Amino acid sequence: MATIICDVDCTLLDPIFQEHGWYWYLQRNSNAPYSEDEFRKEIDKTNGVIEYDIGKYFPDIPRNEAFAFWQDHRLYQKLKPYEDAIEVLTKLGQKHKIVFVSYCKQFHQKSKYQMLHDMFKANLPEGHFAFLATREKWAVSGDVIIDDRHEFLNQFSDRKDCL
Repeated sequence: MATIICDVDCTLLDPIFQEHGWYWYLQRNSNAPYSEDEFRKEIDKTNGVIEYDIGKYFPDIPRNEAFAFWQDHRLYQKLKPYEDAIEVLTKLGQKHKIVFVSYCKQFHQKSKYQMLHDMFKANLPEGHFAFLATREKWAVSGDVIIDDRHEFLNQFSDRKDCL
């Protein structure tokens, strides 16, 4: 049995572009909003590389207001997972332990845990579900890591025990 370390944001679900996501929030609160097509064209100028802080694309919104999105205590109850994500992880979780490891802002940690608990806890065998909120993912023991951010994947590059 393997232990699979799985990120949440942009791995299990898209907190940016789906309805009720961060882009949607910024667009709604901006005095100078632009369409998603215009936003994606802006991203294309940088070969698809997007700023982690997408609030930078909305300069009329003060940084603390842009990050207020992440302070919603019910944030993850409003977001939907990628198609087939629950099914795939539930299948993997029948034979392997799934440890969701995610960097959390103080206000949404409980929401993220509750969403994962509701989606997976009852559908996985006892001891196959766990959640850790940390930015130091390298400190978590596992055999496989699934993450969208290369800086987190690179933390495991010298470990021979982890794919």
